[in-house]
Amino acid sequence: MKVSVYGCGSIGQRHLKNLDKIRDELGISELACFDQNISRAESLTNSISQLKICKNIEEASIDCDVAFVCVPTSLHVQIINEILLNSEYNYYIPSWNLGQIIVDYVKL
Repeated sequence: MKVSVYGCGSIGQRHLKNLDKIRDELGISELACFDQNISRAESLTNSISQLKICKNIEEASIDCDVAFVCVPTSLHVQIINEILLNSEYNYYIPSWNLGQIIVDYVKL
């Protein structure tokens, strides 16, 4: 299973580190991430084994089974829309503003 994390801020980093710990248990064959700040993403390779750093959303989305969208809430719909251009996914979207997200999804 390929898992991609979009956004390498504190929440994205937490998810990546936790996924790395249970990688074998879940059958994760590839753990990938994308962040607009490429150096922030690259810095994670020191603490996360075999992390694939993607240069864009499309690269992170190729053959992805599960996508974690860990960007600021205001960017969720934009990022998800870009991801959906490539395929269908299962989503975990950390958000405390679920009502606004639902309103924005209706716009999609």
